[in-house]
Amino acid sequence: MKILVLSHFDQKIGPTPFVCIPEGVNKDTLAQIADLINLYQNKAFFIHNVKGLKTANSLFQMINQKARASTEILLISIVLTEGDINTDVARDMLNTFIEEMKGITDIQAIFDHQSKAHDKAMVALKDLFTNFYNALPVEEVVQNRKDAKIFVFGLSKAGKTTIIRQLQNAKSKDTIPTTNVSMSRVHLNNMSLFVYDTPGQVKFRPLWAPYLKSQDALVFVFDVTDKDNYDNARALLHEVSNMETVKDLPLLILLNKVDIVLPDLDHVKKVLDIDNLEGNIHKIFLTSATTNKGIVESFNWLSSELLRTKDFIEPLAVSEDVSDCVIFSRWDELEGIEILSVYPENRVSDPELIAIRCLSIAEFIFGGQSFSEKVSFVLPIAHLKVRAAIYYDFIADKSVRGGKLPLSLVALFKEDTAEGIIEKAKPVMESGFEKMKNSIKDREQLRKILREIYEVLFTSKKAGEVEGKKSKPKGVSNNLNEFFKKF
Repeated sequence: MKILVLSHFDQKIGPTPFVCIPEGVNKDTLAQIADLINLYQNKAFFIHNVKGLKTANSLFQMINQKARASTEILLISIVLTEGDINTDVARDMLNTFIEEMKGITDIQAIFDHQSKAHDKAMVALKDLFTNFYNALPVEEVVQNRKDAKIFVFGLSKAGKTTIIRQLQNAKSKDTIPTTNVSMSRVHLNNMSLFVYDTPGQVKFRPLWAPYLKSQDALVFVFDVTDKDNYDNARALLHEVSNMETVKDLPLLILLNKVDIVLPDLDHVKKVLDIDNLEGNIHKIFLTSATTNKGIVESFNWLSSELLRTKDFIEPLAVSEDVSDCVIFSRWDELEGIEILSVYPENRVSDPELIAIRCLSIAEFIFGGQSFSEKVSFVLPIAHLKVRAAIYYDFIADKSVRGGKLPLSLVALFKEDTAEGIIEKAKPVMESGFEKMKNSIKDREQLRKILREIYEVLFTSKKAGEVEGKKSKPKGVSNNLNEFFKKF
C-alpha cells in the first residue's frame, strides 16, 4: 500500500498534516510524519520509519510574503507499508513533485484563507496531488520487489476477472466476458504480480498455450454454484496442472461464490480429485469475488510461497535483444493489457511486460489520465538497451469504462539510435496508427499494417539519412522529461 502526505509547519500550531491520500490514515501516524519537519530541519531528503512504515521525505520551502521570514516550510512524504525504498528514485520523484507544485499559479494562496485565489490554488494543488498519487509507479520506488507471473484459469463465469479486480481495488467491479488472454498488474507482499486472465470458454483455450510456457504460479477458480459443470472443471484443472511446463508450480485453488453456496469441502475435494494432483504444491481457499472474502488471504499465501521457492530473475532478460520491433496493444481497467499484434512475431518473448511497463510510466508522465488525447514520447529502457518510441491514442468503445479504449503503438530502437532517426519515424507511426484504429477487429490487417511500419522503420536505408531536430514530448514538462530520461 502507498500513502502520500503533504505536511506544513504552521506558525501557530507547528507541524501539521496538510493533504493526505488515501483518506482514513491513522491521525497519530500522520502527526508523527508531520513532526519529521522538526527532526530533520537541516536535511532536504531523508528516509525514516514511522510505526513500521517506511517513508521517503523531502523538506522544501516556498515563498510567502505574509509568513514569518517570508517562507513556508513543507514536507512531502511517500509512505510504503512494504518493501525497501529505492532512495535515488524516490528522491527524484519527490523533487519532481515539488517543482510541479511550485509551478502552480498563485500557489502561495493556499496558506491564506482570505485570499480570492485560495480556493482555486487548493483545487490545483489537490489535482496535482491526486494525479501524482494515482500514477506513482510504486515498482520504481520499491527496491527488491520481486516480479512473478500468475496464470489464472477456470471455466467461464467462475469469477476470475472479478477476483483480479478485487486485488487491484479497481473502482469499477462490473466485468465483461474475457475473450483473450489479458494481463494486469497487482502489487502484493513486496511482489509485483503480472496476472494473466484467461477466457473460460472452450473455443478460446488454444490461446492459452503460449502463456503456459513462462509462468511462476497457477490459480484455478472454481464456481461452487455451477454443479452441472463440476466434471468439466475437474477435467480442466487436471489437464492444465499436469502439463509438463507447469506441473511443478505452486497452485492456488479458489472455491468461489461461497457467499451464495457454502460447499462441503471434503465433497469438493473429491469432486475435483485433489488427492491425485501431481507435482504441484497446492492450497484451497474459500472465496467470494463479490464480497472480497478470502481473496487477499489466498494470494498472500501464493506470494509467500513464491518468495520461499522461486529463484527470481529479471522478467525481461538482459541478454534478450528486443530492438527492431513494433508492438500494438490495447488497455482497459476491466480486461487489462492485450497485445493485438507484434512484428516480428517472435522477436520479444514477453511483449506484455514491455507494454505494461510503458503504460505505467506513461500514466505517471501524463498525470494518471486515461489517455483521452493523443500523446507520444520516447522512453529509454536501460536494462534492455533500447529506446521505446511510444504513441497512445484511443477509439470510441461503449463496452469499456469511460467509453474510450486506449491503444498503444511502441517501436523499440537500439539504444544508440540517433534522435533524428526516431523523430523521422514519427509520421510513419502516426499514419500507421490511424490505419490500425480503423482495422481494430481485423487481426490479419493489423499484422499487415504493423509489418509495413516495421519495414519502413527498420529495413529502409532512407530512415537515417536526415537528422531531425530533437522535440519535446507532448504534454510533458521539462522536469518530467529530464527525469524519465533516466529510465
